[in-house]
Amino acid sequence: MDIKTDLFADNKELFLIIQLLRFQWHKEAGLKSLIAELARDPGFDWKEFLRLVRFHKVYTYVYSTIKELKCFPETTAARLKKLNIDNSEKALVITAELKAVNRLLGGGGISFTVLKGQPLSMSLYGNTARRSSRDIDLLVDSDDLEKIMELFAGNYICMSDSNIPLKYIESYSDHLVYKNKTTDVFVEVHWKLMNYNYLMPGFTEAARRRIMRIGVAGTELNALSFHDHLFYCLMHGIKHCWLRLFWLVDVAEFCRKDEFVLTELFELGEKYGVSVALGSGLLLCNQLFAVPRLEESCKTRLLKNRTVNRLYAMFLTQIAAGKIRIKPDSPYIKQMKRKAGLVYKDCLLKRDFCYLTEVMKDRKST
Repeated sequence: MDIKTDLFADNKELFLIIQLLRFQWHKEAGLKSLIAELARDPGFDWKEFLRLVRFHKVYTYVYSTIKELKCFPETTAARLKKLNIDNSEKALVITAELKAVNRLLGGGGISFTVLKGQPLSMSLYGNTARRSSRDIDLLVDSDDLEKIMELFAGNYICMSDSNIPLKYIESYSDHLVYKNKTTDVFVEVHWKLMNYNYLMPGFTEAARRRIMRIGVAGTELNALSFHDHLFYCLMHGIKHCWLRLFWLVDVAEFCRKDEFVLTELFELGEKYGVSVALGSGLLLCNQLFAVPRLEESCKTRLLKNRTVNRLYAMFLTQIAAGKIRIKPDSPYIKQMKRKAGLVYKDCLLKRDFCYLTEVMKDRKST
């Protein structure tokens, strides 16, 4: 029994994007023929195709496949090429910014870890421009926040409300957003890997103890260890209902690496009480991209779980929408917030909290 993906049946443009992404890992003759057939369809909306490619931030992957297959309109290929050139230029700017941040914080004796971004692009693809990044995400120790705010005061504009006393920022928020006054590059300074301390307690501290070093343009930077980074990327994508497909592409690429051990990932899920959420993300990746390989017993167990099925349907709906669709005020999400203790007498404990809380903690019901 497989969860259906019929939601994409009438969306030829999104269906083609998924097949193009799939072709990265499965260069099968049948898949190549299917892609060529879709590309020849006279009713195909190439404008919508390009919009979805931009929205899901997958133009680098799609363009590499289009160049290889050479069965697409020249105008579409030219536009994708332009998007890739723009992305490469942006990657150079972000690389320079990352090195500047390293000098700034390193000079102040502050250690930090880079989340996702260019270290992840290097470790997965060996290329800083392969992933589309618009900002830099740093994980720091909360004890260094005051000093970081002082160091950033010179060249950066704080886009967050920094007038709140620091003790409240530290307790009730999870990151601050800065923008370089000159380059306009955004830098997010995180001191938690999850928005709330009760979600996966201890993971941030444990991940900091297992960091690895990754070289980016001649600079060695701290990054999360392989399985910690994959675990974090899965939970990040899940809490955003896989709004962008390129997050799921990263997960698929992780799962193809020699270092990938499925049992080690599931051990992290068990330890931090998010096995169901983790399984839903892996199942989605498996169904769309046939990566990772899941044994039938594992797949059957996941498919019998009602929460997994509900989440899977919501993920597909969000992906198919091709826009920000999941709203924070739906009756179902309100109900889950109350169950999780995030709402007290109709007061939301965090104003911009819009995630599905049941994806973060395992439930007893199946």
